[in-house]
Formats: sequence, C-alpha cells, structure tokens
Amino acid sequence: MRHILISGGSGFIGSHLVVRLLQRHSQVTVLSRQPERYRHQWPSEVRWIASLDNLLEAPDVVVNLAGAPLPAHRWTKAYRREIMNSRVEGTRQLVHWLNQNGKPDAPLLSGSAVGWYGDRGDEELDEASPPGQGFAAELCQCWEHAANAYSKGRVILLRTGIVLGRGGALAQMRLPYLIGLGGSLAGGQQFWPWIHMDDYLDGLLHLMDNENAAGPYNLVGANPVRQGDFAKTLAAVFHRPALLPMPGWLLRLSVGQMAELLLASQRCVPRKLLEEGWACRHPSLTDALRDILSKWS
Repeated sequence: MRHILISGGSGFIGSHLVVRLLQRHSQVTVLSRQPERYRHQWPSEVRWIASLDNLLEAPDVVVNLAGAPLPAHRWTKAYRREIMNSRVEGTRQLVHWLNQNGKPDAPLLSGSAVGWYGDRGDEELDEASPPGQGFAAELCQCWEHAANAYSKGRVILLRTGIVLGRGGALAQMRLPYLIGLGGSLAGGQQFWPWIHMDDYLDGLLHLMDNENAAGPYNLVGANPVRQGDFAKTLAAVFHRPALLPMPGWLLRLSVGQMAELLLASQRCVPRKLLEEGWACRHPSLTDALRDILSKWS
C-alpha cells in the first residue's frame, strides 16, 4: 500500500483524485489549509493535515495541486500576488520539506498549466515547445521552477488544460448555457485544450506508476478545439442555441486581465503521454460532455 500525499486534495481535481486513489487501496494524506472544513468527506479513509509538521511518515508519492483558483476574482494586483504565492511559495515550502525529510526516489507530480505556452495562435504545442509570455505563462514558469528544485526523486510537471467534470470550469459555464446565453468569445478562433476528468486521472496515475516518467507532460485531450466550436458543442448538448457572442473588448471590460485565460490560444497535444501508450477514453468533446452531463444531477 503506497502512501500518497496530496497538497490541494480538497479542490476540484484533488477530490476526484482522492476517490480514485482510495479505489486503488492507497493510503492517502491530504495537506489542506482548512482540513476541518473537508474532513467529513472521508472521515476514516483519509488523513487530513494542516501542516507538514503533522505528517506521521514520509510519503511514497507526492501530488502537488494546491493554489488559489484563477477565475475566482478579478486579477487585481493583490490577487495576482495571492495566485503567485499560493502556487510558487507553497511549492517551494513543500519541496524544501521533501528535500529535508522525504523518502529517496519518491516522485513529485506538481501542478502546472497550458498557460506555460502563452498565447500561440494555431501553432501545435507539445512538451518541447518553448515558453510563452503573459501573466499565466510567468506564473507557470515560476511554479515549475519551484518544483524542479526537488532533488530526491523524479519531478513530473502536469501542464493541464481545461478539466471537464462535475465542477470546475464546466460548473461556471453550465447555467449561462442552460438559459441560452452561451456563445463565442472574441470570435472564438482561439484553441481551448480540454480533457475529461476520467482521462486526466488516468494520465496522472499512469505518470505516478511509470518509473521512467519525468519532466513536463501536457495533460490534455488528443483533440483540442476552437472556443467557438466548444461553445456550439456545449450548447448542442444542452439543446440550446449559442447565439450570444461576446467581443473581446467587452470580455476584458467585464473580467479585466483574467480575460487572458479565455482569449489565449493553446493548441496543445499530449505527445509524451500518447507515446507512452496512454489513450483517451473520451476523445470526442461531444461524447465527453454528454457523459459528464448525463451523471450531473
């Protein structure tokens, strides 16, 4: 039974990961700033800690997913600082503890995002592509740099796209599309790399189990789509129109600098995962959305 430490295990992705790990009979410890708020979800199966000082034994695997949510607030100067600190400083503290107290050869799987590539238009992006520019790119580059300071084992960087499941980005889009307010953003030509939660977890567990896995991996589906096509597909699954496009200037006026997340184009492909034999359960966006919404009460 492997002992898995998850930093950020109470979040959208982390909570789904906990369920999969428990199904695999792993011993799971979750590092959370508010453990009492979430302890009731798994009262006996999971150990919750607020500090690494409370860790009873060093983990066999570490998954670092902690960070303030990007779309939670406007990107004011103060909130950009919180976003950066929650990821970069949190990762530095975790890595420092692991370098001092961790088990030899314990892999670190550390969060990142496709924002690492910046806004790249129609350019196909794999793990060998150079970094981009902008706040999201700077954030991801600093985040990965902090993780790469880990010296006791493999570092695996999880460059994640839009994860589709019951929660997260899809939860924010669900109501507007249900009432027919969906549509393209700034023309909708930007590529949105997406991945079904099942495929994300399959990929992450593949990397956890593969002793040769190291470096960056694009955790995205094999078929990125343009935002306008994403909007049409989501509206069609809801049996609604997608007739309310939003121009870029209005989006920027509404959400400020956070519009960078929605307007950047990243045509990412999971080249390394595919080369290692990973395969999407949900390669079609239509089928992925239907699967999720069919289970969403």
